[in-house]
Amino acid sequence: YAGGDVYEGSFFEDNIDGYGVYTYACGDIYEGEFKNGMLHGNGKYTWVNGSVYEGSFSEGKKNGSGVFTWHYGDRYEGEYRLDRKEGHGVYTWKNGDVYDGEYEADVRHGQGKYTWANGEKYEGTFKNNVMWGEGTYTWPSGRVYKGYFENGVIVRVVGGDAAE
Repeated sequence: YAGGDVYEGSFFEDNIDGYGVYTYACGDIYEGEFKNGMLHGNGKYTWVNGSVYEGSFSEGKKNGSGVFTWHYGDRYEGEYRLDRKEGHGVYTWKNGDVYDGEYEADVRHGQGKYTWANGEKYEGTFKNNVMWGEGTYTWPSGRVYKGYFENGVIVRVVGGDAAE
């Protein structure tokens, strides 16, 4: 193409359609399925910085199941809708922290479990990326708090004794 992009693969009625490899002038590469000139179906998109998404696309956007690995070491495996994390997914940070739970509009929202690399754990409800609602917080020592959280902060005990 005039701008420096290169495509090798299938066409249908003068549109990129079927399987192919699209190399962008900036250095990004997509290898996978196309429909009507857009990324559609299964494929692998590799950014020039080394980040990689492998999974399902719909009309040019990440949509369905996929795995995104950032060049700095974080990784997300789960559901996407219109380029955003949506539904169940597991996010693993380079430092060893792991979140396994629900996402809404690209943020932790709903039921989930967050495990810190130091052994601390929270299992319960998240709202807009923070602990919010009923949950259980466990320290590596075995101490447990069951209660209610707001904006990531403990606000009250649920069902009596806070520590078990």
